[in-house]
Amino acid sequence: MKSIGIDITSSGIAVVELNSDRSSFSVIKGHFFPLNINDLENWEIDLLQILKEVRNIYDLENNVVATGINQSSISNRNVTFPFSRRLDILKSLPFELDEELPMGSDHAIFDAKMVSSGANESSVLAYVSPKEQIEKLLEVFNKVQVDPDIISAESAAFANLIENWNQGSFLLSPPEAAPAPLTMRLFFRHDSTLVTLFRDNQLISTRSVAWGERQLINEITRNYNYPYEQAEQLIPAHTKLLLSLAGASAEAIKMSSVIEKSLRPFLYELKMMFIDIEDRFQTTVENIILSGRISGIENINALITKTFAIPTNTAKIDGDILNVYQVDAVAPFVDRVAIAIGYAIEGFKRPKNPAINFRQDEFAKRNQFLEKTWNKWGHAILLASIAYVALIAYGFMRESIATSLEESAFEQLQKTAGTVANLRGAQATPERIQNYLDEEAEKVQNLKIFEKVQDIDPAMKVVANISAELPSSKTNSYDIHKIDVKFSTITIEGEAKQKSTVDLLRKKLEAFSSDKKVQTVTPSIGKTNGVTFAFRFRVKG
Repeated sequence: MKSIGIDITSSGIAVVELNSDRSSFSVIKGHFFPLNINDLENWEIDLLQILKEVRNIYDLENNVVATGINQSSISNRNVTFPFSRRLDILKSLPFELDEELPMGSDHAIFDAKMVSSGANESSVLAYVSPKEQIEKLLEVFNKVQVDPDIISAESAAFANLIENWNQGSFLLSPPEAAPAPLTMRLFFRHDSTLVTLFRDNQLISTRSVAWGERQLINEITRNYNYPYEQAEQLIPAHTKLLLSLAGASAEAIKMSSVIEKSLRPFLYELKMMFIDIEDRFQTTVENIILSGRISGIENINALITKTFAIPTNTAKIDGDILNVYQVDAVAPFVDRVAIAIGYAIEGFKRPKNPAINFRQDEFAKRNQFLEKTWNKWGHAILLASIAYVALIAYGFMRESIATSLEESAFEQLQKTAGTVANLRGAQATPERIQNYLDEEAEKVQNLKIFEKVQDIDPAMKVVANISAELPSSKTNSYDIHKIDVKFSTITIEGEAKQKSTVDLLRKKLEAFSSDKKVQTVTPSIGKTNGVTFAFRFRVKG
């Protein structure tokens, strides 16, 4: 099974394609396409152009496509319910959070991630996204004819890198048990830092701080007058925080001061979070883990440890969080595509541990098969429908015309019957008209038969006519033995003393026949001393 994750940020677009065997995954290929954040006029144009390129490189139609919304645009709340059925929880969320949200529940989409389940209650991490954010993201994808299957959240994607996502496990701590200490993970990104709280590698809370690489780069450009791109290349290899100024060069001291100055607003935000965490979860943070490009700044973990007195360490995405072989295809830029990997994992999840997906209600994905079929065959279907409607209309029109003609013919028949058959008014019924027609037809048939009979000559008359035509037998010496009359066909047999007499008889009969033809046939009389003959011909009748 394959899944494609797409992470859109102000600094670029990260895309990865993952292959999963249900128990693990590996990155097949990945790309990071940078965007120029200083060119706001052309930023969206470049974004759409890159997405078109992504569509050509990756098979977005036949694989699961997952993307997400930045954590800064999402509200998260920890909510406890006296039941654990997921469907009931999702139905109850809008009512539970309506008064706490900055937007009305009618203008938001809700989803939830199970945190813990006890004997009498269950706790979830609720995700709430404004519909406006979902609509804007879908509009961007629709412009390049891409329809993502999943719209998740940035923190849910990051949690997939930490949690045992294919098992669907959650905490099973009873309510009366003392809360276990938490682990805070800071994932530094370009425009923000994702702050997540884990208990036993289970995400329980998250938020976003508006500080990241961009703020540090801007601070460097102000102090060193570097172009933005040049300042960006300094992180993290050429940036270092000094724990002691002894023996350090002026340049190193200046860079350390610039970095520390940029970090101050971020560290203040973290301090406020620690106070809130202790109050809400009645526990403490036992350690902090840093990830992302800024985590590579030397001694940044030591500075945070010193500031909060909490052990702080760095964790690489490739090696510490994920196995190296899983992300070998994107190793050079794995920090850039880490969230995209998390989005792609959302596409592998099963109902026992469902993905956070804001494609609900009016944003639910439509049936692409029907839409593609209509796009391909819609014109032909429309023409066929028009032809079908026209055929039905023609059928009704033809039936109507036939009925009208039948009624008109019957009226005309009644009038004709009144004139010819002397049938008036109620007497001109179809039965009486039919009887009249049958009688007239019988008269016509009898007349034809009579005409044929009149045209047939009696057999004796035919014989008399033939005798009148034949030459005198005394002069020509011949004798007629047999005359056979069958309807209009005459057969004559006889004998003559000379063949010339037979030829003369044949010529006379040809002149007498109706078609001027005489057929010579084999005589049936026996052998004689003369010349026998037999002729067959047709006469009128």
